[in-house]
Amino acid sequence: MEPAAAEVTVAALRPTVLHRDAAGAVDILGGFRFATGRLAPVDAARVFLAAHGAALSLHPSLREGPVTRAGDRAVVRFHETVDGVPVLGAGVAVLVDGDGSVLGAVRGQRAGAVQGRFELSPAQAADVALTARPAMAPAALTRDVLALGARQVLLAREDGLIPAWRLRMDSALPQNSVEILVDARTGAVLSRRRLALDYNAPGKVYDPNPGADGTGATETVALTGLVDGGHLRGEFVEAFNCCKKVECAGTDSDGGCVEQRCVGALEDGGVQARLPFTLPKDLVLSVAPELEQACNLPDPIYVDAQFCASLHKARLTGGGFEFEPLDVATPRDQALRSEEDDFAEVMAYYHVHTFEQHLRDMLGDPQFCLSGQDCTAGVPAAPLHVDVNYMMPALDQSSMTAAICQICAIPFVCPAGSGGKGTSATNPVVFDGLMRVDNAFFQPGNIDQTGLPFDIPGLVSPYDRLVFFQGTQRDFVYDADVIYHEFTHATIHTIVTNAGVPYGLSGAFRDHWGVRDEAGGLNEGFADFFSESFTNSAATGEYAGAGMVIGELGIRNAEDPWNCPDSTTGEVHDDSRAWSSALWSLRKALGAETDAAKANRMEKAVHLAVATLPVNASFAQASAAVKTSVVAEFPGTEGAVDAALADHGVADCVRARRVVRDVNGVTETVGVDYLQFMGVQEAGLLDYAPGHMQLRLDLPARTRSFTLDLDARGGGIAGQMFGSGPADNRMGLVLKPDAAIAYTYSNNHPSHDGTEITVTPNADTGHVNHQEAVSADGLAAPRTYYAGFLVLADSGVTLSNIRITLDVAPAPDAGNPVPDAGSSSSSSSGGGGSGGDAPANPACTCAGTLPGLPAVGLVAAAFAWVRRRRRG
Repeated sequence: MEPAAAEVTVAALRPTVLHRDAAGAVDILGGFRFATGRLAPVDAARVFLAAHGAALSLHPSLREGPVTRAGDRAVVRFHETVDGVPVLGAGVAVLVDGDGSVLGAVRGQRAGAVQGRFELSPAQAADVALTARPAMAPAALTRDVLALGARQVLLAREDGLIPAWRLRMDSALPQNSVEILVDARTGAVLSRRRLALDYNAPGKVYDPNPGADGTGATETVALTGLVDGGHLRGEFVEAFNCCKKVECAGTDSDGGCVEQRCVGALEDGGVQARLPFTLPKDLVLSVAPELEQACNLPDPIYVDAQFCASLHKARLTGGGFEFEPLDVATPRDQALRSEEDDFAEVMAYYHVHTFEQHLRDMLGDPQFCLSGQDCTAGVPAAPLHVDVNYMMPALDQSSMTAAICQICAIPFVCPAGSGGKGTSATNPVVFDGLMRVDNAFFQPGNIDQTGLPFDIPGLVSPYDRLVFFQGTQRDFVYDADVIYHEFTHATIHTIVTNAGVPYGLSGAFRDHWGVRDEAGGLNEGFADFFSESFTNSAATGEYAGAGMVIGELGIRNAEDPWNCPDSTTGEVHDDSRAWSSALWSLRKALGAETDAAKANRMEKAVHLAVATLPVNASFAQASAAVKTSVVAEFPGTEGAVDAALADHGVADCVRARRVVRDVNGVTETVGVDYLQFMGVQEAGLLDYAPGHMQLRLDLPARTRSFTLDLDARGGGIAGQMFGSGPADNRMGLVLKPDAAIAYTYSNNHPSHDGTEITVTPNADTGHVNHQEAVSADGLAAPRTYYAGFLVLADSGVTLSNIRITLDVAPAPDAGNPVPDAGSSSSSSSGGGGSGGDAPANPACTCAGTLPGLPAVGLVAAAFAWVRRRRRG
């Protein structure tokens, strides 16, 4: 049989880096040099694709996208369209050398035939999207508004192109803002993507921070690029404070403030920044379901809360911006002033400006800009918006009773005469005050939403922005590591596009192991790496992280031996550690720790690798892309690249945790703190979403049964992350002996080759206890079993306190079972709850707790009054 044309072109290229998708088709080519006669990058890429596009199974309709430049190399992205409709998830990126030679190419999902037509109208799609309305969505988020912003797209999947409507749904809490894709044929929700990328850790400046103990000294630096003589506004960045109160120099014809300025939190004469919004009834019931019986809640509940006014506060004083830092949680009068300190604005301006200039220097591109800056020849139309000292409405647990009693009078709980609020916009539930949050994030602006009659001042805006919260113990903008990390998110959002639109790395990746947001882990890992490389320090967030209860130096430390699968949980910040540690190991192997020039060259190579990735890239794809780019920059380093990636298990991760294993002839059980799985809508599937991680049980001889014991909760980690409805922990269990469970996908319907078992978590506690018989008389020889999980809920499910207990028959010549096989232990896994070996103290079973909970869990705790309830 003659080889396929695609294979012929692959053979002709003789690549040393070759990766294939789940169907066996080539999606990454690298490690060759295809000469084009010194053509410009775009022309060279087109010549290459004309000759070898068949090798990548490309759709014939390609449109040129953005070009990312780094030194004399460039990445040219092409996206695909069908009859003018953009194709999401497809396209190709081509790496071109300075002499016009093509060095590699990376393809996204293959674009097959269109599967049907746009049957639904925008309004019908909006109705579907509203069923997934995010928590604290504003009242203005109506069917008509959503329909106005709906955009036609084709979603590339394994079976072809699915016609879909793309709709954006914003929330008063940026972490809840989502993008919904609705199947234009059936009305099914194809995917739900969270927009805000958060870093859950947490002139005169700290450079980079005051250290973990907070005793480091400030230094005076030159604040360059300023274009406003009075405020911290420059050509590239503009810093804003969270003003609790504003003072008006006058009013306009509509009665609004003009020439606003911040006034001190303790000063009189200011007015609070307030915002009305609606709260879905089901969200309140997810916190306190007993209210269904005790109280007739309106739906929606109208709320009036205090928010930050995003305004300039720091002013030029004495010819400079030399303010003293103030970052304290107590006493209250000092804490209030630290929540509006001017020093934070200076930190934001200086370090964002410094890092942007570093990127331009490292890339050798003086015109590099973020997509949201709308640059012309490198000159931004508007500076990047950065908010500091940010806080959220005081919606903490302590105010829950007071909030409910505003709505209805519960006997023996609420004061006489209370109740009746929340029924209309003119009679809302009122929240006064702001609370601190341990977080920071990058949030893209409203894409394709200009002109919509919908806005939340300071929260939802048409521009990209970085937001740094005033943490419960530490101000996050005081740590430049955090600033560089968030700016890298903005950079990735710029250089990784989807159908020609800035998008970044995020989205479900499906393979035979299950479904996982590997791209989200890569996004966080790359953000850590670029911050670490710029500071030449493996620890990210020494200052901000020291204010949290965590088990490592800083928020994350790339020197630690993180790996896949033992350090990955399905939560993107956890999963990022294996990736950033692999890059840090490679950086050391290349000698970049002691050679700044090599560090810049590696950053440039990694930046170009990011620019080639598809939006929902996997660790394996990223490994191949990094190898292609790094070896092109550092010839002869193939072995070093392979070793760094292999040491951390990222190139080909076997996603199965060994929870029962043989250690020198003794059977040992290992607990897992938690695993977080995507929901059906988040995974973009129908029926169920296969969990990304399987459990491997190496059962000893004479095993009669094993018992799986765990807690299942809806939402994020331990059910703490709130969503758009009540907690939903519905799940299934799949078992298979001798080999790992293999998942396949057809027309968004997953299937598997194991035995499916129905399990029903306890309605109140979420507890699951399942015993599986394997042999009535005991196994004649050791045998391996794999356990997988199926999420049946639309939103994610978190499994915690996962333990295995074995029932092993006594040996014929002994009255006792195999040592250690009759009981289970739960791993303590400090530094982020990554699982791993059992704790040194066998008395610690960690029941009901999550030791080493990563920073993302702390963010949800700050919004405890609206989180999914933890019972039991």
